[in-house]
Amino acid sequence: MQVAERDIWQRKGWNWFNCPKKVAGEDEPQRALVQIDFTTPSSATSYQVRVVIDHRIETEYSSHEAETYAYPQYRSTLLTDGASS
Repeated sequence: MQVAERDIWQRKGWNWFNCPKKVAGEDEPQRALVQIDFTTPSSATSYQVRVVIDHRIETEYSSHEAETYAYPQYRSTLLTDGASS
């Protein structure tokens, strides 16, 4: 859900952090559908965002061991672009 919030923050700017929010999501193993509803003094807005694992980056799991781990890297797609009410 942080990936979805990051994308909306990039669209809305710093004031995004001052808006009351309601976040809901449906998680599946490789993707999630996230809906974020928020209000500003002048409107109520809703975004739907699909978040998927785009690729993985293989890197050391710990600085103490040589074992590696494939960390997922996420991509998001905006499905609805904030219909205001």
